[in-house]
Amino acid sequence: MKPADSKLFPLQRDSGSPGPAKGRRWAVVVVSWNNETLLNECLESVRAQTIGAERIQTILVDNASEDGSVQFVQARFPEVEIIEVGWNSGFSHANNVGIRHAFEDPSVAGVVMLNSDARLRPNWLETIVSFAETRPRGASFQSLTLDHANPSVIDSHHLYVGRSLHATQFDTGKPLDRDYATQRVFGVNAAAALYTRAFLEAQPFDNYLDETMGMYLEDVDLAARALVMGWESWFVAGTHATHIGSASSKMRSSGFALRQTWRNQPVMLLTNFPMRLLIRGIRGFLAHEIGAIRHLRATGQPELVAEIVRGRRDGLRLIPYALARRKRLRAHRILDPELLWSFMNEGTAL
Repeated sequence: MKPADSKLFPLQRDSGSPGPAKGRRWAVVVVSWNNETLLNECLESVRAQTIGAERIQTILVDNASEDGSVQFVQARFPEVEIIEVGWNSGFSHANNVGIRHAFEDPSVAGVVMLNSDARLRPNWLETIVSFAETRPRGASFQSLTLDHANPSVIDSHHLYVGRSLHATQFDTGKPLDRDYATQRVFGVNAAAALYTRAFLEAQPFDNYLDETMGMYLEDVDLAARALVMGWESWFVAGTHATHIGSASSKMRSSGFALRQTWRNQPVMLLTNFPMRLLIRGIRGFLAHEIGAIRHLRATGQPELVAEIVRGRRDGLRLIPYALARRKRLRAHRILDPELLWSFMNEGTAL
């Protein structure tokens, strides 16, 4: 497929539409682990969606919480379906459980992955769905996600893997000082994003999110998979969500997020990216690695250097697993590598 194929890969389109098609339903999956203090605002924001309660199936997947989360939701939100996993199965596994349950209903056209520490503007789902229904090759969609404590600061516009082969969130931490247009992007942040059933059922793996990853980069992996398969991800203007960030990982050791990121990176890269792009990015990759370690040492954080080393070691042990997934994905990978490289410059095609 050539980069100039504008019929399959248009870069911008007006987000206006007559509204969501009647008859289709949309599931919202919220994963919780001891998040009782967060769930009220999160689920209230789902309840307040203007698309209409009859169009929404809300599913809480609980990872063996011990803080009364399940009992609270049962009493406060009787419309929410609760699935108790029985053990702390991780973010990816719990979301997969919720998605599979949602797809038991044939009228469900897509799933919103919503973190327990995220909140949606009332028109969020209606705005996203109205645009998504104009994109037959649409895989995933997000709006602007803002910092919950300070909504004048951006939490996420979209995510992408840069040319140093490291994943990043576009414009994270920047002030909200301009308007953003609807735009085709590399991928979306699963803190608050809609994924279509059409894409999730078309991708070649039994698990929608890679359960081996557990947490961190699992949404980047899914985004890269969609992109190389020729599906679209979009930033949609006209609404927003807010996000506190790392609600569950903060209950773990301080180096957990760093360790998991460095562990999961080799799996994500080897599964999805053409070898010639991995070779092209290797110099930037090594420079980024060395710079990160030097920074942590210079700022007196040797314990985090140890977490990086541990994470990278564990990730290298997963190379055979990643190569098996790479082989399975290969037959579905149709995106021209040069167009993929283009998307690896700030997450949008040039």
